[in-house]
Amino acid sequence: MKRRKAVLAASFAVLVLLIAILVFLRRENAERAAGRDRELLTEFTADRIAEIELEYPGGEIFRLKRTDGIWECPDEPSKTVDQMKASTLAASITGVSVTRVIDGAEDAEQYGLAENVRKIRIKSEDGQEVTEAVGASNDLTMDVYCMKLPDTGTVYAVSPAVLAAFDTAPEDYFSDGDSVS
Repeated sequence: MKRRKAVLAASFAVLVLLIAILVFLRRENAERAAGRDRELLTEFTADRIAEIELEYPGGEIFRLKRTDGIWECPDEPSKTVDQMKASTLAASITGVSVTRVIDGAEDAEQYGLAENVRKIRIKSEDGQEVTEAVGASNDLTMDVYCMKLPDTGTVYAVSPAVLAAFDTAPEDYFSDGDSVS
């Protein structure tokens, strides 16, 4: 009888905990849907980007520039850039939501932001420029750590969508069989 009461009490406690978590998550989702406290890594929109520069681990740099709405590769002017892939890249690096801000991050290495990191440099049509270092993924939250450069000691946990920028190899941004020499 005592065992049955203990199991019932434990089950009740777990149920109360689950209800509390559900209420918290619903409130959190409602706030996000309302757009409150939504911070973006960069305020640029994809249609206002004039230049993109991706630096891959190891130092390989790939550049795209948009002139009159057409994406081109200034380092390979004779090659045709796949406009859909370039536009998709622009969309994937803008509108990236910040899920957490870590101020005073002293050890960039613990966030995968030490040497040999991926970097994204974005320049808008009006000349504003931002460079972001893209670090490690958090296996628990699935967030990716980023830092605006030059380093201000602030690390941003962002959605993993930012990694999509590095999913496509530079040679795959060209159409009609063109590739990087």
